[in-house]
Amino acid sequence: MKLSLTVMILLIMWLCFIPGCMPPPGNDEVGYTIHGYVGKSTTEAAPGKTVMLLDGNTDQPLASKQANFMGKYKFSGLKPGYYKIKVDDKLLDVVISNKNQRIDIDLSAEDGSMNYAAGAIKDYLNEVAAKGKPGGDTLLAKRFMGKWYGFSGAAGGGGSESQMAFCANGAYYESYEAGYSGSSSDQYGNETSAFGSASQESGDGHWSIEGTVEQGRITIKYSNGNTSVIEYVRDQKDQQCYYFDGRLHCYNGACD
Repeated sequence: MKLSLTVMILLIMWLCFIPGCMPPPGNDEVGYTIHGYVGKSTTEAAPGKTVMLLDGNTDQPLASKQANFMGKYKFSGLKPGYYKIKVDDKLLDVVISNKNQRIDIDLSAEDGSMNYAAGAIKDYLNEVAAKGKPGGDTLLAKRFMGKWYGFSGAAGGGGSESQMAFCANGAYYESYEAGYSGSSSDQYGNETSAFGSASQESGDGHWSIEGTVEQGRITIKYSNGNTSVIEYVRDQKDQQCYYFDGRLHCYNGACD
């Protein structure tokens, strides 16, 4: 019985899926791979970057790839030997002996090598700085830790009150409430009407401080991503009070 060419090809392809028919990837028969990840840093990919494969001895270009949208690249079918991977001005040595090689590239690193441990440590330190304690002068920060309360009256009645909390763990909280009230009377002094209004605001984030005990600035990085700077000046009449952006606030106890 004769088999058609198409059937024979399909049969050969089917047989070659049987273990042992074809050598597995990463050996002397099919060649090895150099693959990896290109990142702007350890946490951000660099898609579209050109990755060059060079002969390690002559620096002659052998092939090039574009990092995909996830920053990944791959060179296949390589013989054992000495190679170099180049991206921008970063050049990394690669030696293939008897296995595939993964080379990850950090474009923000001086030597281009990807140090995930260093990146994790950096992220951890940034997190500690953001949440574990106030930024800036540690001793000065201790002077301001706690809640600060301020009140100012308004002509005709009402006024506004505000509270700011600079906590030891670096957290910052604020609340502000303003109200205005008044009334009108007839010619005999009888009240004929009364009115009032009120508004409330609040916010939270992380604080850092720079300056002296007498004056300086406190930077607030809010949870919503905004940043503001509060200028402070010590009240000369009461050492437990400060003017924050011109509004008098006095110490009102530790953070809850």
